[in-house]
Amino acid sequence: MKFLSKIVSPALHEAAVRAGLRTALTTLAPGLILPAGLTVALTGEWFAALLVGLALAVVTAVISGLQSYASFIAKGIPEPYVTAAIEQADYVPRHAAADPISERGPPTF
Repeated sequence: MKFLSKIVSPALHEAAVRAGLRTALTTLAPGLILPAGLTVALTGEWFAALLVGLALAVVTAVISGLQSYASFIAKGIPEPYVTAAIEQADYVPRHAAADPISERGPPTF
């Protein structure tokens, strides 16, 4: 996707890839259950249900992931994501802020 780097920034591309993968992975389980359940109910064949469910889950996940990726590329990174990233970058855990040892860095052996 070298051509895409001429159109969008690397940060936007990385965010779009992450959003696409996250959406695809969260779509896998629901995409498997419904087709497999319907196949078992209609045919009674468990192996066929597994194959049909897996095939349709993968197709659904790929389509959902591509849609999410395209949405990020078209609309940019949503404002709540930017705000969360800035807050996460500035966040210092309480235990690290109160612990003088943490200022020295990790132990070396």
